[in-house]
Amino acid sequence: FFALGQILGLARSIPDFAIFIYIGLTMWGLFSEIIMSTTTSIIGNSGLIKKVYLPREIFPLSAIGGALFNFIVQAGVLLVGILILSHLELSPRLLYVPLAVLTLLIFATAIGLALAAWNVYLRDIQHLVEVAIAVLFWASPIAYSFSFVHNSAIGGTWIEQAYLANPVTTCIIAMQKALWASGTADPAQVWPDDLLPRLLITLFISLILLFISQRVFSRLQGNFAQEL
Repeated sequence: FFALGQILGLARSIPDFAIFIYIGLTMWGLFSEIIMSTTTSIIGNSGLIKKVYLPREIFPLSAIGGALFNFIVQAGVLLVGILILSHLELSPRLLYVPLAVLTLLIFATAIGLALAAWNVYLRDIQHLVEVAIAVLFWASPIAYSFSFVHNSAIGGTWIEQAYLANPVTTCIIAMQKALWASGTADPAQVWPDDLLPRLLITLFISLILLFISQRVFSRLQGNFAQEL
């Protein structure tokens, strides 16, 4: 809030900037923690995997459980912040909250399962993931609003559509529309017209990816002990 909002001046064009940025950070924290922790979950438990047979899925799933617990704590802080600094509108838009969280959770789990398996065979993947996470942070509307993207030179072009194709972006925008009351009341803020269909399509694709990732993990886990 201080560095981006006050020093860089981003808060001038975004009402209730503290609420806005914390919504994005809460969702991003869930995604990034799942990806980072699941990617190294098998290697991090190599000693146990080589000594005792356990269903290998336990390790990435336990990492996901830890990330989900942290998200719940952060979401509680977010709710308190909204009630103190802003207000919570009881409207149908609140239905975006469970849908966005579920979609992000399934998508991140799908990616994390695949990365956990591949990282056993290609150890450099975990370092590439760290770089990708740092870059992708700026590819989602966390420190800036979607209105900034829409009103820029890429607004209305295929580049904007590619930007919205990012599942994390769609989920964050949905959460902002549900919880960022000042933003939804501000006529200067723009929202994707097809946000709900995009979110539902993203959920459907994420379920397919989860099925594929689970099959990939099951196929590769047979040689985990030997590779570790």
